[in-house]
Amino acid sequence: MARQFDLDSGAASYHLRKLAEGGLIEEDTGRGNRRDRWWRALHAGSQHDPAESGGAEGAPTAGPWPSPPRRPCVARPRRSCP
Repeated sequence: MARQFDLDSGAASYHLRKLAEGGLIEEDTGRGNRRDRWWRALHAGSQHDPAESGGAEGAPTAGPWPSPPRRPCVARPRRSCP
């Protein structure tokens, strides 16, 4: 994935962990190994409109994210999920 988006592997790993913290993806521990980590989406799609976030200039308002429906989609290198 890092190669596909021309990112440093450390930067890609950081952003994937942040997406996981936000409840958008999770690590697929049944695949890969310690060096080759696989992730899966926790729902079919995501959309973010900063204007709907509230707060000053699109800053998010306080409060937890809603739990997404659990419809796994496996993210593979050089292939996107539907």
